[in-house]
Amino acid sequence: MKKIKFGVVGTVRGITFIKLAQAFGDDVCLYAVCETDAKRAEATMQEIPSGARIFDDYDEFLDCGINAVVLCNFFHEHAAFAIKAPDKGIHVISDTTAAPTLGDCVALCRAVERSTAKYMLGANGPYKRALQFIRKEIRNGKLGTPFYAEAEYLHWSPNSKPYADDDMHWRHLMPGTYYNMHTLSSLMYVTETMRSA
Repeated sequence: MKKIKFGVVGTVRGITFIKLAQAFGDDVCLYAVCETDAKRAEATMQEIPSGARIFDDYDEFLDCGINAVVLCNFFHEHAAFAIKAPDKGIHVISDTTAAPTLGDCVALCRAVERSTAKYMLGANGPYKRALQFIRKEIRNGKLGTPFYAEAEYLHWSPNSKPYADDDMHWRHLMPGTYYNMHTLSSLMYVTETMRSA
């Protein structure tokens, strides 16, 4: 089997994948990392094996010889980054929802369809204990057959502070409904609407 040369984009959440790639032994190697924040890139140097390269430019990163990329960058950047990889024959795993708009999703689907590369959505929201319980109760008939469901995703804690007016977090750059990562996949899981016919 050919060794898979992985690249990881974004080191905040990507550090998990960086460590995971190193745990697969001879079949997988962490080949490159892309991080635009210089301080994070420097800190990541301590976490990657010798020989792995760090890039601050995504296009250069894609051209370094990787076979697959794990996108762990900001959510609103995933579609644009994911679209470029299949065009170069590079497989993609996106660690969150693929794209914020339907148009971005269509563009991503077209990029994958014209390529031999695979695209995978690596979201893991359905594995929360509460969702496992709700799914079990639905399967056992205790909650009836769902015909309508809605959910909301809020990052709230008693210690949370409101974003400052000048905060440019990506969640402020789009309507809240565009980030359905922790709601849509969870609803699909508990209602089993993602099960193939």
